[in-house]
Amino acid sequence: FFPRRTIFATGGSVATAAAIFMWYAHYGAVPIYSADEYRDANKAAALAAVAPPPPQHITTPEAVRAVYMTSWVAGTPSLREHLRKFARDSEINAIVIDVKDYSGKVSFHTGNSFVEGVGSEEERVPDMRGFIEELHRDNIYAIARISVFQDPHLASARSDLSVKTKEGALWKDRKGISWVDPASREVWDYIIHIARASEAMGFDELNFDYVRFP
Repeated sequence: FFPRRTIFATGGSVATAAAIFMWYAHYGAVPIYSADEYRDANKAAALAAVAPPPPQHITTPEAVRAVYMTSWVAGTPSLREHLRKFARDSEINAIVIDVKDYSGKVSFHTGNSFVEGVGSEEERVPDMRGFIEELHRDNIYAIARISVFQDPHLASARSDLSVKTKEGALWKDRKGISWVDPASREVWDYIIHIARASEAMGFDELNFDYVRFP
């Protein structure tokens, strides 16, 4: 009587069947779902409801005039507001913010399991997305600075990815900072994960620093 894959019900009674029949007669065919399909559909809807909207970027200024802001300053409203006001009241139209500095620490929560897996997140700027939105309201271009191969944290956490001495120990530059292997595809992937998270956070441009051999 009912078309195939029209109504799915478990258990019931004559009253339930009658109610279903009357509803069907009034509204027409209803798609049915298996229990797994129903759970998957609900999960997808829930994720869509909590997922943040895609970031809004602003156009690159014809001439970029930027100031630099450490992640510690960016994470301290009383300090960053001075620079933001300075940019607003001057010819400055962009701010460079450390996403990953010489320490190898990532300054905001990326939500990326690859990044979280090496323990490099240090949430210095917990409201990074909100701060970038404030900059955009002032028409200030946001640039993410990412130190690429100069990374003592990853070099220590994953010594197999580090630059080593002939004896196999961690190599350090004249500042005492360790580097990771610039030829490692796993390191490349790691940086790409951070870059994508930065774009999703709202940054308008990505500045890759220390993209070289030590």
